[in-house]
Amino acid sequence: MQEERTLPIHLALLFIVLLFVGVIVYARHVTNTRADNPVVKVSPTKFTTYVYKVSLEYPADWQPTPGYNYDHYNGETGFFGLSAAGDAKTTLDSLAKSDAEHVLRPYGSSPKVETLTVDGEPARIILPSLDQDPEEHRQAELIVKYPKPVEISSTVYHYFILWADEDHIRNIVKTLKFI
Repeated sequence: MQEERTLPIHLALLFIVLLFVGVIVYARHVTNTRADNPVVKVSPTKFTTYVYKVSLEYPADWQPTPGYNYDHYNGETGFFGLSAAGDAKTTLDSLAKSDAEHVLRPYGSSPKVETLTVDGEPARIILPSLDQDPEEHRQAELIVKYPKPVEISSTVYHYFILWADEDHIRNIVKTLKFI
């Protein structure tokens, strides 16, 4: 009778050991699979324009947008556009104030203007207020002084302009370089 009881106990212990071994093997398999197949992130795309004399990076799924009279790219998650402004008499602060307080209120009634440096040059970023018109798609603006004035279509400009949605503008600005 004693022998009959030990057999089921031995089988139960063997089952428990095999279960633990199975869990360990499965955990190692999952760990190795994750190590071999890391999460793939879409690499940003580098954009260089010799017209505006800058390079920057933007999400790879954004495409050129037809119908604009300046470089404009967009995708499902956001957009950017480029331009230039200002002559030798224009100051960075006056340009930022003019755009932030424009009569059409493209950045809402109380946009925030921040001071920063971009690729060694003084800059201002205009961030929209919460009451910005939804048709503006949370557009923000960067104004940065060119290291040297740039001639575009026979006009000399002293400031580079970047428009982008608020969610992406800071990441794009981090990659902006003058060429």
